[in-house]
Amino acid sequence: MFAGMRLGLLTTLLLVTTMAAAPALQTFDAAQAGRAAVERLIKGDFAAVVATFDDKMRAALSEAQLRGAWESVLEQAGAFKQVRDPRVTTKGEYQIVVLPAEFERASVDIQVVFNGSGQMAGSTCGLLARPVLRPRRRARSAMRPTYRASGSPNGM
Repeated sequence: MFAGMRLGLLTTLLLVTTMAAAPALQTFDAAQAGRAAVERLIKGDFAAVVATFDDKMRAALSEAQLRGAWESVLEQAGAFKQVRDPRVTTKGEYQIVVLPAEFERASVDIQVVFNGSGQMAGSTCGLLARPVLRPRRRARSAMRPTYRASGSPNGM
């Protein structure tokens, strides 16, 4: 009887603890957190982005490295224009947010991954470059006459 009361008390405590923790997880909006991270990148507030990293991410990517990676995206894709509606998927404890972004010369899928605690656990930028059409250079043909200083074709 005493063991049954302990088990009942333990079950009640677990249930109450789980219910107390559930609202915290339910109030986390991964799409909004992903959008906020991109807005901070755009503003150049890299310290605020790094502050949301989990320990592994913080060890793998410094503020200076994040700044360099973002500047590289801007160099390749051009000026930032807009972010479209995010897509959120869940894989295990992780929520993966894909934010389709438009830049001057490319479309970029910015992916931000959040762990169960709402910390950023990963991020990538996939450039989906629009093709830039440039005229091809013609190879110099052996049949084409070349002019030398003498003014005659093929040096004759």
